[in-house]
Amino acid sequence: MHRRQFLTSAAIAATLLAVAPAFADDSAKSVIEAYLAAWNAHDSAKAAGYFAEDVTYYDASVGTPVKGKEAAKACVEISAAREKIAA
Repeated sequence: MHRRQFLTSAAIAATLLAVAPAFADDSAKSVIEAYLAAWNAHDSAKAAGYFAEDVTYYDASVGTPVKGKEAAKACVEISAAREKIAA
């Protein structure tokens, strides 16, 4: 689980430069913490809200990067559903 959180954090950190201006006043750490809180709550819509429109999202359990906010959101939704089942 730590590897997934690390990879997720790295992906979010890599996209912070392209994040919507609404997050401009937030620190990188607070944005990542909010993303991880949404991820851990299995709130895929909120988690995906932190992605830029042109995000490239990589989920190690899938093994293939996806491009674009909607594709990344779908990937997060699938992962969240898997986590709920495993819980």
